[in-house]
Amino acid sequence: MQTVDNTKKKTKFFLLLICSAASQIISELFSEKLFRSQLCFFDDVDYTEAVDYIILNSPSDNEIKQILTDYSIEGV
Repeated sequence: MQTVDNTKKKTKFFLLLICSAASQIISELFSEKLFRSQLCFFDDVDYTEAVDYIILNSPSDNEIKQILTDYSIEGV
């Protein structure tokens, strides 16, 4: 599944950029550890509205959950 591997790499890169930007913008108020832990909390997500992707071979909900969960526990 090359698409999933590329998606994981791109997602990790963008999440690292988000963490870097958040640290610069709000400095000590941003907690990367807290941010990562919140990435794998899906209990209160509302799935009633469908997501329209603009890419071919879009990832499934389970693939997205797995990528976010993997990133949230990476390096722990």
